[in-house]
Amino acid sequence: MQNHGSPRRNRSVQAAQAACPGLINLVQAVDGGLCRIRLAGGRMTAVQARALAAAAREHAEGPLEITNRANLQLRGIRAEAGPGLIQALIDAGLGPLPASDRVDTVALSRRDARRNVMISPLAGIDPQMRIDTSALAADLLQAMQQDAALDGLSPKFAVLLDGGERLVDRRHPHDIWLCIDQRDLPQPPGLWLGLASAPAVPVHCPGYTAPQDAVTTVLALMRAFMELATAGQLRMRDVLADQGLQVLLSRARRHGARLKLATPPAGALPCATGVEPPLDPARLGQQPQAGGDLCLIGFQAPLARLDADMLEGLAELSSQLGRGELRFTPWQGGLLPHIRAVNAPAALTGLRQLGLITDAADPLARLLACAGRRGCARTQADTKADALRLARAELPPTGIHLSGCPRSCAAASPAGHTLLAVDGNHYDLYRRGSGRDFGECLGRHLTLEMATGIMRPPAAE
Repeated sequence: MQNHGSPRRNRSVQAAQAACPGLINLVQAVDGGLCRIRLAGGRMTAVQARALAAAAREHAEGPLEITNRANLQLRGIRAEAGPGLIQALIDAGLGPLPASDRVDTVALSRRDARRNVMISPLAGIDPQMRIDTSALAADLLQAMQQDAALDGLSPKFAVLLDGGERLVDRRHPHDIWLCIDQRDLPQPPGLWLGLASAPAVPVHCPGYTAPQDAVTTVLALMRAFMELATAGQLRMRDVLADQGLQVLLSRARRHGARLKLATPPAGALPCATGVEPPLDPARLGQQPQAGGDLCLIGFQAPLARLDADMLEGLAELSSQLGRGELRFTPWQGGLLPHIRAVNAPAALTGLRQLGLITDAADPLARLLACAGRRGCARTQADTKADALRLARAELPPTGIHLSGCPRSCAAASPAGHTLLAVDGNHYDLYRRGSGRDFGECLGRHLTLEMATGIMRPPAAE
């Protein structure tokens, strides 16, 4: 049964889509137009990277940014440049499918909004992964875009696939997530399924599904969500709070969901303790890769930003030393995979020459900052400039997030410390707690210097 929702809900979705940038739906920001390019699996080819770099030079004056969903967004798009930019990105294979509908901008925009499927940047190449989620993600992306019953799905609605890799954003809340059983079992039960939470902090985890049934089950849950959601209910948490889990599951079964109801036993899901990926040195520099003498090289863009020359340089390195593939991460960085170990020094040198970070000890490796007042009308703080000032100070060994407003656009989950701007020169300082909010308030209306003093590690005796 196809459902397009009530008129009130459709208006809510349309408002959300208008405010959320995409490849087709360009949004006006303080610094010009903003285009978000959703990358399948966080990946792009060197050819696509060169095409994006060329399009950025021709149509925009701002930087490229790596988002917390491992996508890219282009800022500072010139007035009237939108149609040419969109066409260039579609021609490069960076748009939604199928490309034959490129003249139908409404259909393209709706399909573009249904491309939020996140996997590990190490999917398919991590020696410790339990399953390769790459093919599953590709099948799910295609099915989501082709399912007209999902027209009107919020562009924020997102799915996570966790194959047990070393680096997965397991604290990032998703509307639906699938996670391979973490126990060392000869026959794992399948993929545990969760709703409106994250694998490391599960709230609703009603059971598991077999990998071959995963696409069918996720689509069934999405269709059930679309039928149950009312005005203003754009995320799975909204429907669960209103209708309850059992109502959702019952409706999903009508659409073919294949879910074995069970409670995850101890050890089945990843724990929330341990080093979080933003601070994990395993995401930067030379790291092991499955397959012979290959390795991968992790890098981070300073404060998540790349220019066209940097992206073109990454394409050149991946072509010369790898297999012409780039992977981006939810932590402001990326990977050069498929590098022969003997070529790792050359890759590291090339990345540093491009101005990219390859050492976890670099202070900028722990700093997050939103666009700030130069790109967003919601704040008066110049968060990017303040983050650069912080990088010169003595910082605690935690992640630090500078947020211009409570929306926390740059960080999907709370950092070790959060500086929340209250005006152009002052911040409230928080230390992460156990919940989803910023945590414990350590001080209000602080200058950057005052906040740095509170965060500074105590001197050794």
